[in-house]
Amino acid sequence: MSSADLLIEVRCEELPVSMIGPALDGLESGLLALLKGVEHGAARAFSTPRRLCVVVEGVAGARPVEDRYVHGPNLSVAKKDGAWTGAALGFAKKNGVGVEALVEIDGPKGDRVIAARFSAGGETTPALIAGGLEALILGLPFKKSMRWGSGAARWGRPFHQVIAVYGGARIDATVAGIPTTDAVIGHRLSTLAPGPVANAETYLAALRDRHVLADRAERRAVIREGLAAVAAGRGVEVALNEALIDEVTDLVEWPVPLAATFAEELLHLPPRLLVESMRVNQRVFPTLRDGQLTNVILTVSNNPFGDAALIAEGNKRVLAARFYDAQFFYAEDRKTPLAQHGEGLVKMRWVKGLGTMADKQERIGTLAQSLASLLGADPLVAFQAGSLAKADLLTLMVGEFPELQGHMGRLYAQNDGLDAKVALAIEEHYLPRFAADGPPTSAAGQTVGLADRLDTLAGCFGIGLVPKGSADPQGPAPGGERCAGDPLRLGPRRAAHGLGRRRPRRLRGPRGQRRRHPPRPRRGDGPGDAVHPGAPARPAQGRGLRHGARRRRAQRGRRRGARPARPGGRLGHLGPLRRLRGAGAAREARAEHLQRPRQRRV
Repeated sequence: MSSADLLIEVRCEELPVSMIGPALDGLESGLLALLKGVEHGAARAFSTPRRLCVVVEGVAGARPVEDRYVHGPNLSVAKKDGAWTGAALGFAKKNGVGVEALVEIDGPKGDRVIAARFSAGGETTPALIAGGLEALILGLPFKKSMRWGSGAARWGRPFHQVIAVYGGARIDATVAGIPTTDAVIGHRLSTLAPGPVANAETYLAALRDRHVLADRAERRAVIREGLAAVAAGRGVEVALNEALIDEVTDLVEWPVPLAATFAEELLHLPPRLLVESMRVNQRVFPTLRDGQLTNVILTVSNNPFGDAALIAEGNKRVLAARFYDAQFFYAEDRKTPLAQHGEGLVKMRWVKGLGTMADKQERIGTLAQSLASLLGADPLVAFQAGSLAKADLLTLMVGEFPELQGHMGRLYAQNDGLDAKVALAIEEHYLPRFAADGPPTSAAGQTVGLADRLDTLAGCFGIGLVPKGSADPQGPAPGGERCAGDPLRLGPRRAAHGLGRRRPRRLRGPRGQRRRHPPRPRRGDGPGDAVHPGAPARPAQGRGLRHGARRRRAQRGRRRGARPARPGGRLGHLGPLRRLRGAGAAREARAEHLQRPRQRRV
């Protein structure tokens, strides 16, 4: 059977970096699922911020036909004197075939039997793809989806084109009202007309001519080599961050490495601050000379036709503005001792029921002092570090750059002349921050970090905030159990405003019922709680009507004027069980109506 390449591409608006990988994996696995039973070769996946593509090589033209036999009675029973018997007719009817379609085969025991033959398969590859393409594309996994235009389709970002090609020919299908095509569109700034594609080679070549590198591995290699070349031209070395390279790779379609410089006076700021701001705010790469940070930055543009100098100048201005803000914050923070910064923690709530951040910091210091001897740390160092562990949360620098919490505490502790071991423990007590992060290197840092996590665990379990599992955003995490409102994960601003608080745990009532508060005592449950004088108290097991409902019904009756009561009272239209539960209200309403004269409306 002849084979050909199958190519599927979805062109859309720029997808966030976190959405590209899962969506591409879903497209590849879903396409292979559509080809189940069809012979095919390897699958190749390509992606850019604006397109997801999967090419399956050597796909057979159709699903093979497979015959399945359903065994029936023995031939001696099914045929007598050359004629079909009632057993054969019943077997054929049971399987939905005519007797002329029955065949004679060898049975499992070696005797001759009759059988019904059923054929499965034979669908052509274009028919299989056309029948399941829309469901496949619209079912791709996205953490968040959106709608656009007047259609009802939901996707990660609006998509505008779907390419479906098998053997160089377009597969006729429609996805969310968009017909498929066989021509590829390149970079946003490319002026070339759409080009036809037939397989992976023509697809990559057509996009390269239109300033798009669809192969992610090739695009990543171009970025690494380009950054190294630009850095060498400036006499510096690029400080590569593999995670940042992966992110930038998924942000551009045609990478153009550029270099820019900022004012040297900003280099006196903490190096980690500069590097973190470059990475988080602008996705630019720092450079080193003799192991020291320089004022040369490297960035990657997605504009193949732009003015390199103008683009570099724009990146420099945006980044320099952040640096000058940090310079002001850093100078202002150092005017106040770290301990004085921590005095404001009395206004920052930790977790509802567990006091403020100041209370937590005090508990950390006391607990760290008790644990120090077990971990080989100096009790005085552990106590001092624990008593200042959260003091930097209210500094201007951490408020602007939350990822620097702990590190700024170390710098400010050194600025105050504290012991270097205390300053190091303040920074390291946050470690590990994630699964691949390293543990604290100092005994004091380990002690304070353990005290922090033990206080979190004991406090949260004590008030009923028990983690539910790995899928719980406040559940267990590497480096310690997470609890609601933990500033280790939320950052100082969210912790200060209580944005991470979990709702109060509901109380579990009888028979699995859940309610937020204990049940209120009902009228009629105790002596002297009768509905009205002379009426018997309502049984405790009957819920009846709430006080507000009786009061509102009585008020409506007064406004409308008294009317004859229905048989069974005002609740006569209800079922017998509800009438029984509301008997007290019915008696009250009936007595009130009978006492008032009937009035006519004018």
